Amino acid sequence: MENRRINVVVTGGGTSEPIDNVRRITNTATGSMGVKVVAEVLGQKPNAKVFYICSSYSLKPTLNDRLEVIIADSVLQVKEAIEKVMSENKIDYFVHGMAISDYVVEYITTKELIKETVSEVKDLDIALDSPKTIEKANKISSDKENLVISMKKAPKLISIIKNLQPETFLVGYKLLDGVAESELIDVGYNLLKKNDCDLVLANDLTYINQDGHRGHVIFPTKDYVTFDGKDVIASMLVRIMFNQVTGRVTGYLSF
Repeated sequence: MENRRINVVVTGGGTSEPIDNVRRITNTATGSMGVKVVAEVLGQKPNAKVFYICSSYSLKPTLNDRLEVIIADSVLQVKEAIEKVMSENKIDYFVHGMAISDYVVEYITTKELIKETVSEVKDLDIALDSPKTIEKANKISSDKENLVISMKKAPKLISIIKNLQPETFLVGYKLLDGVAESELIDVGYNLLKKNDCDLVLANDLTYINQDGHRGHVIFPTKDYVTFDGKDVIASMLVRIMFNQVTGRVTGYLSF
């Protein structure tokens, strides 16, 4: 593998789902960890080419002739970007750190339009499934009262990666907020098993702030190691990935 180009996909930042042509539903992910992971990949492997998929609102890596930045804002756009890059390239490593929205906008309506629909169809369930709606391609007037936004589950994009290329070394991310470490590890491990990940980086929002960032790298054995600081996490995650360590790490600082 060392004698040929290594292809690495990294995703970072967060998605945003359009409400209309000026308003969007997004999350707080900035892409700062993704940028650091990209820098580590390029620094640790001179023969690596990185495809970085991120939103137009997220931080971007420093330009590099071995880096291709692919802009994708919505869940659907990210899905299309993943499928395109994996259909055109053999991907050796995939670090899926983007905060993908769990929901996408299904339709936009108002309480009044729902009431009108109910009066016509005489069934609340039918009215909620197919109400009269507001056209979301245009800017919704701020004069509208009692706006109702219906959202539906978005596809889990991490689940498609090993289906596209089973041999890809896959790193997933899991973020929870204010849970016990044992629960965080359990949930991260379940993500790993469900999506055939080789590693999962589990984070708790409580420990991500101006003072630092704590992350746990979980292995298929359910062993894990803990690192503090974004720079350390990014460096060690990439070193573990490139060494394809998938079990208990001993003496990892000697990689």
